[in-house]
Amino acid sequence: MSIKADMNWLMGCLFDEVERDRITALQPFPAFGAAASQFGIENSGKGTRVELWKSVDKLNGSFNTRTQGDSDCVANGTATAIDNVKGVEIDIKEELEIWTGETCCEDIYAGSRNQVGQGRLRGQGGSYGHWAASYVTEYGTLVRGKYGNYDLTAYNVNTVRNWADKGVPAELLNISREHKIKTISRINNYSEAISSLSNGYSLTMCSNQGFTTYRNKKGVCSPKGVWPHCLAVLGFDDTEGESLLCICNSWGNYLTGPSRHGEPNCMFYIEAEVFDRICNSSGAEVWAFSDYNGFPPKTLPLRLF
Repeated sequence: MSIKADMNWLMGCLFDEVERDRITALQPFPAFGAAASQFGIENSGKGTRVELWKSVDKLNGSFNTRTQGDSDCVANGTATAIDNVKGVEIDIKEELEIWTGETCCEDIYAGSRNQVGQGRLRGQGGSYGHWAASYVTEYGTLVRGKYGNYDLTAYNVNTVRNWADKGVPAELLNISREHKIKTISRINNYSEAISSLSNGYSLTMCSNQGFTTYRNKKGVCSPKGVWPHCLAVLGFDDTEGESLLCICNSWGNYLTGPSRHGEPNCMFYIEAEVFDRICNSSGAEVWAFSDYNGFPPKTLPLRLF
């Protein structure tokens, strides 16, 4: 089945304002605006351009474009945001960590539905953005690789489906808890979004807003249709009178039309007013992901060689 021909089966973002607000209230910094003011980073990013995805491109050898195989968009969007948080920490902030690979999404999907959602979605597809965001702060993340009998080296849609109603195996949770996102905060507008991004904190955007599958001469996709979908936000361009956010999808290299600054064909820009409208739409949620407990390099004793 062609992704461009029929994308409805890939849209698995669910909405529940009451549960969203409950999860939000549990966070140390529920509102990004208040947190940004406390830490002195409010109004960051004005008049600048930020492309967080380029750190992943550099560390990974190329940008790890994701291609969903099921209605696990929330997990793919969350994993993409986390990749870019840890990429920036290593590449730009020069944290003492090493890049070991892309973040798995299979466990985020299963964990959001089961470890956080307590099996309330059993028998149906999709998940909530707030459950995925909560999962990576409480239960952590895994990177691509082999863990005993579990092979997570490459995306596997069968694992997505097998774990959807079972949750993440307990032995993997013992590993993932070592690599958590430290905090999540809700974003309410474009100004907050670029303040977050300019400090290296990627976003997820969950809404019903769809977009064209072709980019105009500025690399922008216009609002079109209804997508109950989760997308990552990995940069912005606030220069030369523009106010644009860089969006990353998980449908492979499906876009046509020119890129703005050499982005892969899974990325496009949207206008600030479109983003603000999404933030204020029913059920929508945008999350900022802060620092990541990564993989510090280790100096091994010579006797091991």
